[in-house]
Amino acid sequence: MNRLLPSRQSIKTVEQSEIDYMTDRMLAIQGRAGNPEGVEIATFGGATAFYSRTMPWPSFNTVKGLTDAGILHVQSNNEVLHGRPGWTFFLAELDGTPAAAAVMFERNRIASLTFAATLPEFRGRGLHLALLNRRIAEASARGCELIVGQCAFSSQSHRNMEHAGMKLAYIRTAWTTTG
Repeated sequence: MNRLLPSRQSIKTVEQSEIDYMTDRMLAIQGRAGNPEGVEIATFGGATAFYSRTMPWPSFNTVKGLTDAGILHVQSNNEVLHGRPGWTFFLAELDGTPAAAAVMFERNRIASLTFAATLPEFRGRGLHLALLNRRIAEASARGCELIVGQCAFSSQSHRNMEHAGMKLAYIRTAWTTTG
């Protein structure tokens, strides 16, 4: 074992320390008369979610303690869509191994490319773009007149969407004050 790398237990200990101090900090802020910052704290599985209505910074609006077990929250939320009208799931394999997945929702001749992910060990091999092209082709074959998707500006997903022929419609912004 590499002595320079922390053990899983020490990582959990440090993460729990972060959860503990953040919980106490947020409880103190929440405890102010009338909870003026709109603080909420929720736990699910082994994770803790922190939210503040008036403090938009990531340190006050975050989830700590997520593990692979948290993926079952995501999995079950997608499982309910399988077989539901309008939803189509796509899977990309590499050498017979599932490597990437994508989802499309179709209604009123509009296809929404709602989700796509590639496992880290398979990134950089064109799977995201291949799934994007496959969903676009499927939407066109089904008679969709508009195909939409969302991504972070200038991300790899953004570059892939433009490479596939999609064009930027608008940029959603989040405004904050400074000073």
